[in-house]
Amino acid sequence: MIDAIIVDPEARSLNVLEKAIELYCPEVKVCGKAETGEQADILIREGKAGLIFLELDIPPPPGGGALLQRAVSNGSETILVTHLRVLPIEKVRLPACAFVSKPVNSEDLVRAVEEAQRRLALREENQRNCLLIKKMLHQLSHDELIGIPTMRGFDFIHVDDIIRCEGLQRCTRIVTKTQSNLVSSYNLGEFIKMLEPYGFFSPHRSHLINLHYVVRYNREGSITMADHSAIPVSRRKKQEFLDKTLHL
Repeated sequence: MIDAIIVDPEARSLNVLEKAIELYCPEVKVCGKAETGEQADILIREGKAGLIFLELDIPPPPGGGALLQRAVSNGSETILVTHLRVLPIEKVRLPACAFVSKPVNSEDLVRAVEEAQRRLALREENQRNCLLIKKMLHQLSHDELIGIPTMRGFDFIHVDDIIRCEGLQRCTRIVTKTQSNLVSSYNLGEFIKMLEPYGFFSPHRSHLINLHYVVRYNREGSITMADHSAIPVSRRKKQEFLDKTLHL
């Protein structure tokens, strides 16, 4: 079901179109009607309708062109409704999916709605694909190997295996799911630059944690990690930490 808004300054035309939609396009539900630009602007801004039937010659403010741009920016498809039998070139170029002439012909109306449905379905599919790609990239990034310089050479570790890092003067202790005695010659600042893009956060100048291994935030101002360690949170980092964990 597609929620739709009808915008037309003529009350009779508005009601005729609503009845035609109910009769020939049962997949469309009219959820709002507007006879002025101001009323239409309020309805479009709410963002509830996926489809707008717009009489382009509605008087400003805002006029039909501005309302059309508003609908586009909100992700709605727009069907232009007009007395014209042929659109002038400047109106053909407008970002609407279709147009129907008055008096509304049922076949033209059905074709226009089908085109709007096709575009809305394509947009939803593209959004799903984008989310899937982002999820895949996120998973891949967390599966990356990084080389950590140690006394023995370079140890290669999966980023997602790292629970936390602890600054030890000029060195850094790395705690992973399988080991806790790995010490690197890199200082903590280098690890912060290296790991922050992968969901790590520094709650204190001596600590860097993987937010995915946070177990609990304690009232006294510390974080319990998956390895049962208690990591202090500086006062200036407390709110930032809470904001980040709420959006994980």
